[in-house]
Amino acid sequence: AIPAIAAMASSRRVIVGHTIVAIALACAVAIVVAHGFAAALVSCTVSATVIWLPVLMIGALRRSLVLTQARYRELAHTDPLTNLPNRRGFLDRIERYHRTSTVSSAQVGFLMIDVDHFKSINDRFGHAVGDEVLKRLANLGSTTLRKGDLFGRLGGEEFLAILPSASAETAAHIGERLRRECEELDWPKIAKLDGVTISLGVAMCQFGYDETSLLHAADTALYESKRSGRNRLTIADRDGSIEKAAKLISASRR
Repeated sequence: AIPAIAAMASSRRVIVGHTIVAIALACAVAIVVAHGFAAALVSCTVSATVIWLPVLMIGALRRSLVLTQARYRELAHTDPLTNLPNRRGFLDRIERYHRTSTVSSAQVGFLMIDVDHFKSINDRFGHAVGDEVLKRLANLGSTTLRKGDLFGRLGGEEFLAILPSASAETAAHIGERLRRECEELDWPKIAKLDGVTISLGVAMCQFGYDETSLLHAADTALYESKRSGRNRLTIADRDGSIEKAAKLISASRR
């Protein structure tokens, strides 16, 4: 019983150790009480089988449970429409990134992205078309961003990218490239739309290494892009105020 109990929660080394000791003791007893070599051999074989079988069965169940839990955790952290991390999964990745990253906090940018007039798209063309727009934008972000950048869907038509080792100029260049490529997609062919544009807001980690304040700063910059006519990118200043960053964006369009 001890090896089977150990198989429920112990490490592989502990399980194997307990199992070998149990089999050795069972065989020793079998040899002592058996009458003849053949009887001892049969007793040892039966004892080993009786000990190993529950251990193997419990170990298999344990592995299955671990895989199932991991799968449910992945599903809980993944947006089913775009297969990107959802808000919960994305914030979890940000937290893990902060714990493990060696990149200076001042070198990380937050890029908030929102589809312009998305409610109107849903109302006029239906949710199937709206879903296609979100999937195309998710794919566009995944292919446009750099290797090592984090990208996820916060909810609705909002997406967020984390840009490690990115200055304000780099963040503006990446965001502007994403904005331009979205605008230039063949939307009439993809979803029978005249066009789809996005607005973007950028916040740099000078605001403090805190996800809430950075998200708020990026969201404030995004709101300024919306207020200023949409289909544009705005960078938040260090003190949280808004800077149009015309020179940065102009340079990124070259």
